[in-house]
Amino acid sequence: MLIIRAARLGGSRSVPGAVQPAPPRGHDKYQRTLGRIYRGDRDRNAEQVRQGMAWAYRQYAKDATLYPMETEAKEQKRGLWRDSEPVPPWEWGRVGR
Repeated sequence: MLIIRAARLGGSRSVPGAVQPAPPRGHDKYQRTLGRIYRGDRDRNAEQVRQGMAWAYRQYAKDATLYPMETEAKEQKRGLWRDSEPVPPWEWGRVGR
């Protein structure tokens, strides 16, 4: 998935320390694990949203602190928000079907 690759490239050098996944919070309808990733004491999920490298997917993101981060990234045109018409991954996946 392109968004994940961009996020990995953009975030891999910004936070020192080992990557530490938090306990899984469940699975989505495709059986992908849902949860948070930490590097040192920094929440990588939140960093990706703040940098405009990930969407705060409201169906699964129960942490409301992500929403203002996404809004700020949109307003500042960071990452994927530089595109005038970004397509959410849940819509992009339907195009090829």
